[in-house]
Amino acid sequence: MLIKKIKSSLYFFWLLFLYGGALLVLSIFLFEDEEIKGMLFFFGILFSLIAQIFYLILLYQVWRFFIIEYLINDWIPTINTPSKVIWFLFIPFYNLYWTFIVFERLVRDINWLIQEKKLNIPLLSRNLGAIIPSILVGAPFLSVFLRNYHNLFLIVLVIECINFYLLMPYFLYQVIQRRRDYENNITN
Repeated sequence: MLIKKIKSSLYFFWLLFLYGGALLVLSIFLFEDEEIKGMLFFFGILFSLIAQIFYLILLYQVWRFFIIEYLINDWIPTINTPSKVIWFLFIPFYNLYWTFIVFERLVRDINWLIQEKKLNIPLLSRNLGAIIPSILVGAPFLSVFLRNYHNLFLIVLVIECINFYLLMPYFLYQVIQRRRDYENNITN
């Protein structure tokens, strides 16, 4: 039951992000009327913020599950609490480092748990756990430096969109799948 709730939250997160991004693009490029632009921009930002909140909730739930599994088996998780995962993402400048830790350790912890229990579940890609934070941290810096070079700036924006609209939902979906498979293997 919980997995269905998480999956529906994932779809809701993805749709909000998609609609928020579409409204932001519409507000920037398509409309001349300042009132319509302002309204579209406001709703685009609002949808994106709500999507970010759902993303943080999903990340918290996934980390909480795997930390509890570690503790049940008397193992020491690489990150002690799921609250730490989320709150450290709000510390200015430190969050740039912490983003790499969150994704990389989540992949490592899930894969280690699967291997240690000798379950017949495919492992998560370590590359995906490294690519997402690299784009999250690197793309905004690149866009600042490349803003005067219109074509390169657009390429960076496209890479950011791929990260937000494809890679992050795909990563969360894969993590949720591993959790579901793990729960099914443990109960059988």
